[in-house]
Amino acid sequence: MAEWIPVLAYPLLAKGSYQLTSRSCILQQSLVILHIRMSSIEPGGPPAIINQYLQSFLGDRLSYHEISFDLSSERRERDHTVIAEQLADELAR
Repeated sequence: MAEWIPVLAYPLLAKGSYQLTSRSCILQQSLVILHIRMSSIEPGGPPAIINQYLQSFLGDRLSYHEISFDLSSERRERDHTVIAEQLADELAR
């Protein structure tokens, strides 16, 4: 069985004030999270978690989009291109 060896001989103490607010403003510009995933991968994941976390700070300045793609046929490739172009037009506004 492995033995635990501490890095420091004593705990590291941090002095200072710490505040936590329920709403902060960390960015004045809008932010887009774009999650492009293969259709075989479940929706959500780390990008969705990041979106949920940042939503409390950025509110309506945060936009989350998830695009699923499957390039296994020419038709599906065209479908993906149409969806990507529509999203690009929407974000450009």
